[in-house]
Amino acid sequence: MGDERERPVSWKACRAKVGGTGFVPFLWFENRCEWLSYFLGRWAFLNVLEYVGKLSLVGVGLLWLLEIPERKQAAEDQRKAKHYQAWQAINLAHGLVGNCGRYDALLDLHQDGVSLVGVNLAGAVINGISLTNVDLYHADISDTLISGADLRRANLAFAKAERAELAGAKLQNVDFTLADLTGASLVGADVTGANFDGAILAKAELRDLKNWQSIASMNGADITGVRDAPKEFVEWALKKGAIADDGKGTTSKTPDSGSKNGSGKGQTGRDQVKNKYVKDHPGLAFTNDIAAPATQPDSGSQANSKANSARDKIRAQYLNRNTSRAFTNDLAPPH
Repeated sequence: MGDERERPVSWKACRAKVGGTGFVPFLWFENRCEWLSYFLGRWAFLNVLEYVGKLSLVGVGLLWLLEIPERKQAAEDQRKAKHYQAWQAINLAHGLVGNCGRYDALLDLHQDGVSLVGVNLAGAVINGISLTNVDLYHADISDTLISGADLRRANLAFAKAERAELAGAKLQNVDFTLADLTGASLVGADVTGANFDGAILAKAELRDLKNWQSIASMNGADITGVRDAPKEFVEWALKKGAIADDGKGTTSKTPDSGSKNGSGKGQTGRDQVKNKYVKDHPGLAFTNDIAAPATQPDSGSQANSKANSARDKIRAQYLNRNTSRAFTNDLAPPH
């Protein structure tokens, strides 16, 4: 038998407790429900069904716990498949001009924390994309339209960005160490705190460049032939260690101390730095990275020698701080 329950009072006794007639229908309905519950509660079959229902819930909970590894694996497989499709979209678009699915692919990869080191985006159209803190070390964004993009705190060290369209981009605290920005457009870009050590800005368009006085470093940056630069920018940059070729030689407020004209001993010093780096990090360099014996450059190449010497020093310093990230071609080629 089912659990013993207290017998409800009769309708007559219940009706006697209420003097008025307004609540009588509701009281009658309540009394009928009490009697129905009383009779059903005496059925053992219904009690069994109640216990079966509770056991079913326990079974569902156990099954859910047992399937956790499978669900995790399925989620991981789905994530990998999404990343594979994103990389496929980027790789298939190589050499093509336009979006070609690269905008969404980049967002998916970046939001999932996938490294974009060395990605080739040459010719892509990804205007307005938000890639804060993105790691584009050694990436190729040559001829890429990336106007209005949010690249704050991005790593673009060693990046190829010739003729890249970065107009209006947010470039605060971006690392452009040894990046090639030849002919790039930085019109109206905000470069607060950006690092241009060793970067090539030759013929770059700098009209309305924002907060250029707050650039973190310009040591060894090549600003030869920059276009529409803000007033006093060139003079300021030269004082910060930048270099520029006036057609007769290199002009710099901080000439290379390796030799009188920035070459010669400077060249030898660069080779010494390279050989030491290869020796200290044999797993990161190929044998052809070892510098060839230095030769004395002719007088017509003194400007390039000085520029190369400054950038090579910055290259060595950067790689010494980031030894695990070196590509084989990061080391300075022999001159």
